[in-house]
Amino acid sequence: MALSTRGTAQRITTDFASGPEPPVDMVASTNAQLAVVVVLGVVLAGALAYALWRIVTVRRPLMLCMVVGAGLCGFTEPVWDTLSNIWFPQIGQWTGFSAFGRAIPVWIFGAYALYWGVLPYVFLRLVGTAPPRRKLAMGLALLVLANAAMEIPLLIADLHDYYGPHGLTVAGLPLHWMLINGTAAFLVGVTALRLDARLPGWRRLGVLLVPPLVQPAVSMALGWPFFVTVHSGATTAAVWVASTAVVGLSLLVLFLVAPMALPASTGSDRVPSERSNESTHP
Repeated sequence: MALSTRGTAQRITTDFASGPEPPVDMVASTNAQLAVVVVLGVVLAGALAYALWRIVTVRRPLMLCMVVGAGLCGFTEPVWDTLSNIWFPQIGQWTGFSAFGRAIPVWIFGAYALYWGVLPYVFLRLVGTAPPRRKLAMGLALLVLANAAMEIPLLIADLHDYYGPHGLTVAGLPLHWMLINGTAAFLVGVTALRLDARLPGWRRLGVLLVPPLVQPAVSMALGWPFFVTVHSGATTAAVWVASTAVVGLSLLVLFLVAPMALPASTGSDRVPSERSNESTHP
């Protein structure tokens, strides 16, 4: 006797899709999209020029690998959109690709390259100078606040939206996503630096894999309490509790792993200088 799983599959799909309805009537402004593409293009052109200069002058491909690898992370965007009720307007949008029933804008790759590649590299350069602990605090604040600086203008321009309950938000941006992204960006940067320092020769190109591996792993590890709660039909109060739990978990992880970014003189691990094989100055 054959067993039919059609009803079960249909029920699972329906349950997963339950929840707030996305703002399907949102329309993407052509002028706003053009502004985003131009700004990202100019910034990334400068970053790539500097990355190539670093390769020519000191033979360090770290920044180039981080930027390219971070751009690849853009393919994970529909996962977070589905799990966390994020919506990009389908009407008038310059679409790069679609997955899970979500159309993702073409500029998402540039945004990811900037946030997950350029900014973690800037963070590493900042922390690599004295006084280290003050620079560490400044660098962590940079990663968290940069998320707000990048996303809030997009929210104001109606180029994307967080719909449904999300707990505490700042101008429409959930606080838990600011902490998830900031923590993940920190771990992308530190992991890339440590791996680059320990890989010889052409194997340093393996750093390119760090952003597309670390960013999704950290985002899922920190965000799962919210993802599960918001898709379980829980009350708004429960969603707030889950969002607060994600914020607390992210802050705990930052507290525990932040010393990894400190130079050898203040951190627990030895990080040799750039003139040898490793560096706190990427």
